Parts: sequence; structure tokens; C-alpha cells
Amino acid sequence: MYKNPNKIVKVFGGRFVKGKFIKKDGTSRTFHGQLLTNTRTNRSLCFKDLAKKQIRSISMDSSHILISSGGLTYEVNAHG
Repeated sequence: MYKNPNKIVKVFGGRFVKGKFIKKDGTSRTFHGQLLTNTRTNRSLCFKDLAKKQIRSISMDSSHILISSGGLTYEVNAHG
């Protein structure tokens, strides 16, 4: 399991990914996009959101993160 977001970006290697995560307000959000290297901090994972056409971020402190592309999957579930 990788907690460094830039290592996660390297694993997926520029592929388009889909996933979901728990936002700070406790709601779940799904996304489809491309992971990007975060040059500002190692506490969040950046991605180019294809639906919103914006750069977004996921806190690495999120209680649940699921990212997949092809046969690759990254998942953190703090509740189970």
C-alpha cells in the first residue's frame, strides 16, 4: 500500500482511471480522469477530472479511496 500520492501516480503511469473517495464532509464522490503529480504537497493526490474539466485533489487522509484502471487497483478503507 502506498501512502505517498506521487508513488500512486507512478504506478498508474498516466493511464485514465476511475474511482471514488470519501470527501471531507462525509459524502462519497466518484470520478474519471488522469492522476497527476502533486508538486505542492504529499498529503493529497491530484487528478485531472474529465467530468468537471478541472484539476481536483483527494486528501490522503480520506477514510476510503478506490482507484482502478485495467487490472490495477489501489484501495484504502479505514473502516474495514
